[in-house]
Amino acid sequence: MNVSNMILNSTLAHVVFMNFLIILNYTFWFVGYGNIFGPIVILLYLSILVYLAFRSIIIKKNQINIFLFIFALLFITSFSPLTDWDARSIWLFHAKRIYFESNLFAQLDNYAEWSHNDYPTLVPAFIASLAKLIGTWNELFPKLGVVLTAIPPLLVIGKILKKSLLIIILLIFLLFVADRLLFNGYMDAILGLYLTAGVLTWIYALKIKHNKNLALLLYVYSSLNFTILSLIKNEGILMLLIIFIVSMLILFKYSKYQYFLKTIYVFIMPSIFIISWKYMCFLHNINNDLTSGNTISMFLERIHSLENLLLIIKYLCVHPWMIFFLIIVVFVKKKNIKIGDLIVIGIVLMYISSIFLIYLTTPNALEWHLQTSAERVLLPIEVLLFSFLIFKMKNLKRIF
Repeated sequence: MNVSNMILNSTLAHVVFMNFLIILNYTFWFVGYGNIFGPIVILLYLSILVYLAFRSIIIKKNQINIFLFIFALLFITSFSPLTDWDARSIWLFHAKRIYFESNLFAQLDNYAEWSHNDYPTLVPAFIASLAKLIGTWNELFPKLGVVLTAIPPLLVIGKILKKSLLIIILLIFLLFVADRLLFNGYMDAILGLYLTAGVLTWIYALKIKHNKNLALLLYVYSSLNFTILSLIKNEGILMLLIIFIVSMLILFKYSKYQYFLKTIYVFIMPSIFIISWKYMCFLHNINNDLTSGNTISMFLERIHSLENLLLIIKYLCVHPWMIFFLIIVVFVKKKNIKIGDLIVIGIVLMYISSIFLIYLTTPNALEWHLQTSAERVLLPIEVLLFSFLIFKMKNLKRIF
């Protein structure tokens, strides 16, 4: 696929605007006007979605599969009760507080401390605005906001895949690996989609030399996408930092110093947004639960325990992502290694290492923490690796 063809239609431009609206809605809530302007932003967002859905039927027929997938998720979400703990007691609870108190920072009073009040509130703010647009709150329809925020990265990934067969393969894969996480109100599947769309388009942006208009559009998209990624949940902040570090190291390795300043520009906006949120948490003395214990003593205790180390390796490495990762590594060895290969491999290795370290220092019971979270925190890189593997197996050299 020639990346310059992406500019010939407005899909990417529409997705850029949709991402902008998601962030704009959050910004209105942040400055205290979400109660007024939030529903208007969501109405505009839904209007673009409806337009793109009709356009997929008339013109972009290879995108019909994505919209059928989205509408199926919306239908299931509309009639499925909210029973899962994280969804009910964290994300939808935060959204409910924003809705009723008309305040993005309602959770910073640290009421219900078990609901992780330090978690970013971009998606809860979107849900609250959707409820304001509907005019009421219930336990079903606001949950649609979780699926609606997953649409932009799905459209971008579908645009990159282009072929209907590849899109169907990816959607089937998502159904198998994400399952209920696609519609039960959890954030992990959304995080995986934004990570995948962000990394793949970021690789595009770093490879473009002559098409300045497309490069600018991709840089803008990357900045917006990474902003959303970092404001979905705390793992997104970690991913943002890893993507930045890996990108700078690889650009330095290949002496592509001309991209240093552009990379910094792209990461300025997400950094401002997440620092602003964490600063508000600091002002209200809201801390992350993982820092509540003595992390150094926990680390020293577990790092010297073979049983603990093997337990973490079992949950983190005996997993399908490892198969995809090894296939990519073998594939890369047989071909000339490219920047895209190094970026994806570097992100995965640094992310797994970081998660390994987090589990070594967690104040929670280690096995319980692994049982309740390992599968979910691995989902984003699983989606990234599988999507990247499809491209590599198709040998789309011009992409990478």
